[in-house]
Amino acid sequence: MDSAGSDNVYICGNESELKKYFQKILNSTNIYHAKNKKVLCQEYIGGQEFMVHTVSKKGVIYVAEIIKKHKTVQSNLPLNDYSELIDLDDENFQLLSDFIKQAYFAFGIQEGAGRSDIKVISHKGKKIPYLIEVAPRLGGTGLPSAINEAQGFSQTSLLVDSIVRPNLLNSFSNKRIPENKRTVVVYLFSPLSGILKKVPAPQIFSHLKTFYNLKFYYKKGWEIAKTTDITNFPGYIYLVGIQKDIEEDIKRIREIEKTLYDTLIN
Repeated sequence: MDSAGSDNVYICGNESELKKYFQKILNSTNIYHAKNKKVLCQEYIGGQEFMVHTVSKKGVIYVAEIIKKHKTVQSNLPLNDYSELIDLDDENFQLLSDFIKQAYFAFGIQEGAGRSDIKVISHKGKKIPYLIEVAPRLGGTGLPSAINEAQGFSQTSLLVDSIVRPNLLNSFSNKRIPENKRTVVVYLFSPLSGILKKVPAPQIFSHLKTFYNLKFYYKKGWEIAKTTDITNFPGYIYLVGIQKDIEEDIKRIREIEKTLYDTLIN
């Protein structure tokens, strides 16, 4: 399929919606500006979605980061709300670590960075992981320095260290920084389309207790689209801190966004 991310991805609950979005996809272009000629229809797998980021060296696989994705659905469109780095004591960490190591062994992945999407569903009291996607690359959207702040290292830093010190993973400790910090990526939503007359100043969000960084992808004078998938999020906010403070700051960000784009877009 000639597409990427969640471009033209719709969740359908009945045959009528299936027909509606089938035609909508065929009558549109994809993010590569090519006309869609095919539509892929597949079973929807529910459950909780995770991104597992690994570093491998000489067949030794180390799980550097596990990111839990929180999603929302708007007008049948699945949109990322925010993603959070989970800790070693999370009930899913060991399950996902064991599962991805078996998967990499089966695929023959023995060197370099790895990034996988996994969904975990509950069935008859058991948690069952489903491998959605696997790719031999670094994870995206995460800010390595923010992850370093929370746990003392990141997939990126560990990959570099494993190249410089080839035997590092044989003895690398699984311990994280004990301050109980969390790292969260909040995806910004634009409800409007138009031309940007200005970009948001970091000061709009920097007063938040756990604010770490703002990444806004658009510049003054650029055309911004209403957010419909992961390819046109206007940007991200990175938060680092304790869970309670982060949860409060996510709510504040959504409140700020209610009027933010009215001031930014012509």
